[in-house]
Amino acid sequence: MKWRIIHTIILLVVLTVIQTLAQPQVLMRNCLFRGNDNLPYVETQFSILSASIKPVKQANHLYKASFHINIFYLNHLDDTIHKLDYRLHTGELKSPELINFDLLDIKQVYLPSGKYRVELVVEDINTHQSVVMSERVAVYFPASEVCFSDALFLEKYSPADASSIYVKQGYSMTPYPVNIYPGVKDKLIFYQEIYNSNSVLSDTTFFIQIQLLKRTGEFLEQYTHTYKEKCAPLVPVLTELNIEDLQAGQYI
Repeated sequence: MKWRIIHTIILLVVLTVIQTLAQPQVLMRNCLFRGNDNLPYVETQFSILSASIKPVKQANHLYKASFHINIFYLNHLDDTIHKLDYRLHTGELKSPELINFDLLDIKQVYLPSGKYRVELVVEDINTHQSVVMSERVAVYFPASEVCFSDALFLEKYSPADASSIYVKQGYSMTPYPVNIYPGVKDKLIFYQEIYNSNSVLSDTTFFIQIQLLKRTGEFLEQYTHTYKEKCAPLVPVLTELNIEDLQAGQYI
């Protein structure tokens, strides 16, 4: 199968796939956003791949998989300034063969400006096998500049009325926590936020241009989109590109 790798110039993606089948296979990304109170937060997204989810039979004869999750947020001195410790479960299933889905979870943690390391520990409670993943993030949204959130790659999105950790600017968004796109996917969907345009730019409107380039720098005109937006404290950008005819390769 051919794979297409998508990068964004404002996003550093650290992707680690654990190949040992005895351990949980996990993908993780950390995206930086600014909340409604103008404070920055790190959104930690991770997915436990279905191939490594091993449900066991319960007393009620149904099957369930359970994981012990620890997420550490460490400062530049490697001191833990925030920790999440919880259990993550699949639903109860009639058969272990019904595990045909990845187990996705999202956490949001507000952090002051600075450099951090996010460490994720996923342990299968039934097998006691675990995996540790780590990624560095820099939290910085200066008020004197037009700033961008990280690009949030999406599996899908839909309008939403209620608020939840999956909802941003009126849309429920299911993250796609990896920048590798297999040939069977025909759409590239991502969400991004632009901050401070109303206070930094002298005009009342501005243009946003989305470009897709080969890793070599070659410009792909057919994947260019330009939008006109009004200046505001927060401008959401939800983009969907048809990549059905995009050749295998690396792109930015």
